[in-house]
Amino acid sequence: MGKTIERMIADAVNDEAMERIVVDCVEKSVRDAIDAALGWNSASRKAITERIDAVMAKAIERHDFKGYAVKLEDALTEIVNRTALRDNAALLDNFKGLMVEPDKGSVTVTELFEAYRSHVADHVDTSELEICTDDDPSYEAVTARVELIDDDRLRCGSLFRSAVLEFSCEEDEGLAVSVPISSFGNEDVWRIRYEGFRVSDLKRLSKFDVLLARLSRADAKLVADVSGMADSVEPTAQPECDWR
Repeated sequence: MGKTIERMIADAVNDEAMERIVVDCVEKSVRDAIDAALGWNSASRKAITERIDAVMAKAIERHDFKGYAVKLEDALTEIVNRTALRDNAALLDNFKGLMVEPDKGSVTVTELFEAYRSHVADHVDTSELEICTDDDPSYEAVTARVELIDDDRLRCGSLFRSAVLEFSCEEDEGLAVSVPISSFGNEDVWRIRYEGFRVSDLKRLSKFDVLLARLSRADAKLVADVSGMADSVEPTAQPECDWR
């Protein structure tokens, strides 16, 4: 038994065996050293990452992704065409309106009031309005208003201010629109916070609703050039008169 063990030890420490062991140990040491050199916060890893990022960035810039681009408008159009909503153009039009960026980065209260006047003209309830027959038959004019109302209860410190833009029509309470706005220290510049509607509401949104939502999404500035104003509005609808 003793001689057998001696022979086994001799075989294990022969030149080839020792060479293989040394090679394995060196390879492991090199791997460990490389792993350490390329650790999470190592300078070597950062250098390699920077080189890879630079190469990939140039490759991505040269690549044309037009074949892979999917427009939201196209996707929605396809969905609408596949469902019972095929004839509901209002949903598509309102979606397009929400996705378009505003023409400019700011809007005044006066400009919003003009948009509201158009909204009132197109949507006011004419069932209770008198008909004027002096020349061509028309409905009597209605009165639209806007007022900027500060809400002291919503103040959250000296810099943050909250208010509400109240749009209303004296002859049609259903056209009232309250628009939350906020400001940080500047009493003349506000931000519109018009949110809260769901995707299912798209087909029912008016052009005025879409305008407010688009301005809110773009974080457009609201300039309080006036604190309130009122004006008459002639309804778009024309009465049907029986002259018999």
